[in-house]
Amino acid sequence: MLPEPDEPAGALLDLAVPHEDIDTTVRLSRRVSDDARALACLERSVALLVRDMGEVRAPVDLPAYPGSCAATARHFPLYVFAAALPYVRAYHRALGVPEEVSRHTLADVGRGVAKHRRRHGTGGLLKPRWLHLHFHGELYQLGRLQFQRTRLGSWTGDAVAAAGLPAGPGDPALAVHVPDFLGPLTPEACDRSVASARAFFARHFPRERYAAATCGSLVDHLRDRGHWYVGHGWFPWEGEGTRTGEPA
Repeated sequence: MLPEPDEPAGALLDLAVPHEDIDTTVRLSRRVSDDARALACLERSVALLVRDMGEVRAPVDLPAYPGSCAATARHFPLYVFAAALPYVRAYHRALGVPEEVSRHTLADVGRGVAKHRRRHGTGGLLKPRWLHLHFHGELYQLGRLQFQRTRLGSWTGDAVAAAGLPAGPGDPALAVHVPDFLGPLTPEACDRSVASARAFFARHFPRERYAAATCGSLVDHLRDRGHWYVGHGWFPWEGEGTRTGEPA
């Protein structure tokens, strides 16, 4: 399941893993490829990650690295994502997702490695669960923002229905996320991302009709007022206003 010994560096570069982390990640990969138990764990992890590709599902817990080497355990999720890369790329191609969108979306792996090093001072990726969304076709980066295919929760779903929109709890929605390491978060950049996302999801997921988008990030851009506020919000996906509330 792992790339050939001379190929893992290429997969890591495709995932935007920082250059300073590539040599160690490639070296430690031999502990997985030469260990039948670790390799079986890798195969199970990839199978779980890509199962029902594209379906909106509850988070999945992947098996932990079965060995005793702490450094390899930190890097093990990177081997899972490298092995899953052909599957998610094939799914993107089947949908007609532009290569640039696919590449920017999956580059969040490298962002996670950079955040891990900034926080812990070591290479690796100890909390990879967030990235399962990217490798299951549920999340896409479009400009400055990321958009996750999801469903409305009970509180927000009730609020959306009460506002007169044709949706309620359990109906399709988009969750908006703000990634790190992408420069200023300006109203203009947010507007461009939302416009791109409206066109993207209408083209590539035409059977999913989103009444609202939610955001539980630290700041939201209020399109109709032109300023920022701290908290949670939602806005009609086909309209202009933004409303405060609880996350989906």
